[in-house]
Amino acid sequence: RIWPLYFLFIALSGIIYSLFRVPMEFKTSWIALVSYTYNFFRIWPQNDSGWFGHFWTLCIEEQFYLIWPFVIYFLNVQKLRRFVVLLIIMGPLIRYITGVAFASVFDSPQQIQRAVHSMTTSHIDAFACGALLTLIPTHWRKRVSAKSRHIFFSIAAFTIIASRELRRYGV
Repeated sequence: RIWPLYFLFIALSGIIYSLFRVPMEFKTSWIALVSYTYNFFRIWPQNDSGWFGHFWTLCIEEQFYLIWPFVIYFLNVQKLRRFVVLLIIMGPLIRYITGVAFASVFDSPQQIQRAVHSMTTSHIDAFACGALLTLIPTHWRKRVSAKSRHIFFSIAAFTIIASRELRRYGV
């Protein structure tokens, strides 16, 4: 659904660039934008753009949608459930390993954080949580659905209390 608008924006940006040489980043960014690899391109701070910067998230989604059908095809439902739970559990470790790897490339913690955050693998546990929702048995879904209001308000209350406490200690 988003492809037509996405590619229309890129095409219009290309036309504007060819006429006015604005945005300057188009010249170096267009290949990464068209190939949905802008999230990798923006890892290097000099490549990021205020004009195209928000598209890194769309690239991550498209990369997931490119790979996920193969995972579903090759795993039966039981193995897929296990794999999804494993991805959720391993998500923080994957981010940590990615950070260690980028620490050998970048000096600044901000650059390392930006690089880790731009990687598709750093968001795999979030995608896996969404996949898990479709894989949980129906009777579990009914229980969760019945309790969802209580779960939501509990999480909201915890978040409010935690943020107040953190502010109190200056964090």
